Amino acid sequence: MAHDFLFKFILAGDSSVGKTAILQRFTDAEFKSATEYEATVGVDFKTKNVSIEGKEVMIMTWDTAGQETYRSFTRSYFRGSAVVLLVYDVTSRSSFDSIPSWIKDVLEHADNPNLGLVIVGNKKDSALRKVQTDEGAALAAQNGDLLFFETSAKTGEGVHEVFIDAAKQFYKKFQDGLVDFTSDSQGLTLGPKQINQSGKCSC
Repeated sequence: MAHDFLFKFILAGDSSVGKTAILQRFTDAEFKSATEYEATVGVDFKTKNVSIEGKEVMIMTWDTAGQETYRSFTRSYFRGSAVVLLVYDVTSRSSFDSIPSWIKDVLEHADNPNLGLVIVGNKKDSALRKVQTDEGAALAAQNGDLLFFETSAKTGEGVHEVFIDAAKQFYKKFQDGLVDFTSDSQGLTLGPKQINQSGKCSC
């Protein structure tokens, strides 16, 4: 389907926090149990077109491996991204405690000064919660008032909002003239609908 813009999103975080399940829920409205997933090796990606401020935006989301073995490989994907979603599991204190380390990695390796950074607490449907909502919100606030969401890939709650709100925030930066679409580092490229309009952006 023709689109106006393509935004590059990255999913990152520790292994088994539900990154692949979140992406599957967003793009295909499906959920598989943990036993039905194999751990992501390297990276994988999916796309979905959404409407943002009347524009057709293709969100291309790269799902990265959370294992330490692939950490250096994952870091390379932070470059040239528009938005990075850092995911933890609300039933796993260790996955939450590692988020500051992930933030550090993103800030050190991403080359987009207008990068959108989002913290996502997944598995909010579980009764085995170890990390409270206000802890996630506080962490987001402490790191520059980042967007923060809690989601359930199982029920779908909050998943759509994560991607849409992050895309809206990034698109506003573009509208404000902060994002240079001619630069490979910005995580945004013009789609066919924009390119075909007399070679000039109609936004």
